[in-house]
Amino acid sequence: MQSKTPTWLPQFSVLSICWGLAQGGVLEFGAAEELFCPPVFIKKPVDQIGVSGGVASFVCQATGDPKPRVTWNKKGKKVNSQRFETIEFDESAGAVLRIQPLRTPRDENIYECVAQNPHGEVTVHAKLTVLRGKEPGQGHGGRGPSALPSPQLGGRGVKNPWLRHKVLLELVWLS
Repeated sequence: MQSKTPTWLPQFSVLSICWGLAQGGVLEFGAAEELFCPPVFIKKPVDQIGVSGGVASFVCQATGDPKPRVTWNKKGKKVNSQRFETIEFDESAGAVLRIQPLRTPRDENIYECVAQNPHGEVTVHAKLTVLRGKEPGQGHGGRGPSALPSPQLGGRGVKNPWLRHKVLLELVWLS
């Protein structure tokens, strides 16, 4: 009887374990004495809505063997501005893209997270929408630009990722 090899199983080389999603979304593991693993995302960025003058953050993390390097692009080019901060974690296999202060319409775009190792490259996209803030003198009613609820999760109990001492934390806002 012939055994069926999962389509995600990569080329062979070093003792390792790879994992991936098979058809139907079932998590499968593959192991071999010598195995190389192309990058696979374990944390994908989500679309964000921010307010002009506020802050937006995207988080992306990948795994593979060897460990992939994660980078951020805008319009196909590596992000490069004093307002764009990339914070790497997990030996560069994860990265937070933080944009502050947000500018409209300049920052409104689709951002790419790219994970790359010698055995492959994968890309995931996230959209940033930037809303115009209130006119000067109108105030914010006690809520600053960074207090805007995250659209992908809804108002209360929104989880927002942060790093502290290079450890990824998730804060829950209960406002």
